[in-house]
Amino acid sequence: MNEQKRLSIVILHYNADQFLFTSLASLVDFSGKSPRLKADIRPAEIIIVDNNSPLPVKKRLVKYFRERGARRFAWQGKKGWRIAGPRLDIKYLPLEENRGFAAGNNVGVQLARGKTVLFLNPDTVVPVRTLWTAWHYLITHPRVGAVTPRLELANGRLDDACHRGFPTPWRAFCHFSGLERLFPYSHWFAGYHLGWLLKSRRPHQIEAASGAFLLVRRQAGEAIGWWDEDYFFYGEDIEFCYQLYHHHWPVVFLPQVKIIHYRGVASGLKKHSRRLAKTSSAGRVKVARASVAAMRIFYRKHYQSRYPRWVSWLMVVAWWLLEKYRVWRVKQR
Repeated sequence: MNEQKRLSIVILHYNADQFLFTSLASLVDFSGKSPRLKADIRPAEIIIVDNNSPLPVKKRLVKYFRERGARRFAWQGKKGWRIAGPRLDIKYLPLEENRGFAAGNNVGVQLARGKTVLFLNPDTVVPVRTLWTAWHYLITHPRVGAVTPRLELANGRLDDACHRGFPTPWRAFCHFSGLERLFPYSHWFAGYHLGWLLKSRRPHQIEAASGAFLLVRRQAGEAIGWWDEDYFFYGEDIEFCYQLYHHHWPVVFLPQVKIIHYRGVASGLKKHSRRLAKTSSAGRVKVARASVAAMRIFYRKHYQSRYPRWVSWLMVVAWWLLEKYRVWRVKQR
């Protein structure tokens, strides 16, 4: 067998332990129960990076994997804990501080040996068919840089972050003004989520996907230097896909398969998952500000030099108002 494993799964965990084990349970078949997977991607490794959660989950992980056949638990210094056993290769690395989404995932990918790397949120449930389909599509399309399935919220609705266009000022205006909702399939008004492609049932190229499930070819990830650590929380996945696009590594959306995403569990900002989140009020305010800071960073990196000053001035005012509104809304809860 090739020493370099075919698939590595990197799970960045922060304050979502009640979902982490549900996500891991959805990957049980991936460890060898499904005959269809056995010959192809069973030798996967799962790397769990704990971003300095208030309640580390190491003890629960040891118990969880011991019940599933693990026999060896070894501390490997900077590589953290390794949990090994029949069809199991798990690494758990606790960080001493919360480094954010981009930096935390970069730590995980440094430990990964796979030719393909799946970045997966802990607040997800992944059917085996979805994982196999995404992996098989990527390895059979060598010019594709990354793939993502349909992400659905717990209520069955589409997590629109999984099907995005790059946020130009016009697209952002249409989205936040409500024009996109009025014309959800228009090329002119629905560019924020590429609405004209949403009804397609065939794999198709998109501009940006969600970091909650992003299966990446190692060659493509290394070409762009993996995640941009200028972002702390929010915006990293758009930047990642933007770099893939400009390095000629397309991102493909697979509408025929899906996962469940309990979006917002770590941040506590989303209405549908607010009651499930354990984030403090101060933490939610910090995340609300970070969500707007990501917009500023992306615009300054890629659009500021392309637009006249008056457009940039309008963007500054819009960000200020949006940040004030989001912080106010958090404090009212």
